[in-house]
Amino acid sequence: MPVEAGDYVVFGEGRGHTFTTQAFVERHRGSTVFLIVGIGKDPRRYYLWDCFIIDTVTRDGDIFAAAGLGFMLNPPQHLAGEHFDEFKEQCGGFSTFTDVSQFPYTATLRRLASRFHRPHANDETTRQFCEDLAHLIPEDSDAQDLLQICGD
Repeated sequence: MPVEAGDYVVFGEGRGHTFTTQAFVERHRGSTVFLIVGIGKDPRRYYLWDCFIIDTVTRDGDIFAAAGLGFMLNPPQHLAGEHFDEFKEQCGGFSTFTDVSQFPYTATLRRLASRFHRPHANDETTRQFCEDLAHLIPEDSDAQDLLQICGD
């Protein structure tokens, strides 16, 4: 399994990207981006979804797009607990691009990214994640697509 979707590879390697209004992103070429996704409302769950190393930054008006080679974690990892809550607060609730290089929790993100860099795995852990995601957001077509991919 990985499945290609343009230049993005589900549960595999490809190009990651993020958008921000923070101009300082231009100084972060060569830096690792940890993409954290929030899902749901009450409670909101956070996942380390993707990570990539910035190799290009483009600008369109006030919006900067940072992109680079990386991978989607397989499966994305749920982030929770006291240390994560502190990290989330340090990051302003993930409302914008933040340099996390000096935060202690970054070591946890690095360990998770390394452990779940598994581009060809389609095991019970991945299937369970896909089922949980489809249950959390049943109206989301991307979640349903992931569930279908995990069933293959």
